[in-house]
Amino acid sequence: DLGISLTDQELAGRISISAVNNTQIMQLTVSDPSPAQAQAIAQSLVENAPAVIAQMTDMDSRSVKTVADA
Repeated sequence: DLGISLTDQELAGRISISAVNNTQIMQLTVSDPSPAQAQAIAQSLVENAPAVIAQMTDMDSRSVKTVADA
């Protein structure tokens, strides 16, 4: 819980995820008027995505790697 007052739809509208050059690498972008809030949302996604992706793809979560640009 990030303590933000956004609906799921509003939050989803601030997040963009795309594949990088037809690979299994994903680029995640968060847009928000507050840079600190955008960073907090992105960090939460980075922390939680591996487990969700592993669950959805029946993959071992240890094989999911994350790289973040500061």
